[in-house]
Amino acid sequence: MSNLKTELENLYKNIYITERYLGELSDTFWKNGGICCPCCGVEGYSELELKQERREKRVLEIKAKLSKSLCSKEAAYAAFGHLAKPQ
Repeated sequence: MSNLKTELENLYKNIYITERYLGELSDTFWKNGGICCPCCGVEGYSELELKQERREKRVLEIKAKLSKSLCSKEAAYAAFGHLAKPQ
């Protein structure tokens, strides 16, 4: 479980860094008289957006796994927790 939490933290960090970079690229594109959109005028912009989408999807997958694991532990404790308590 800690591996998933570490991966999640790293994903959040990378998403944040890339979002800032995409924002800078976009601002520069428009300040330089860009036409249409940054995806059309900035090399690599579309690939970074796709990478962000994959990261965001992975975040959702990890959150679901962590939530499922937590629910399973809570259900197990609810069902058998009395066995672990000292008498």
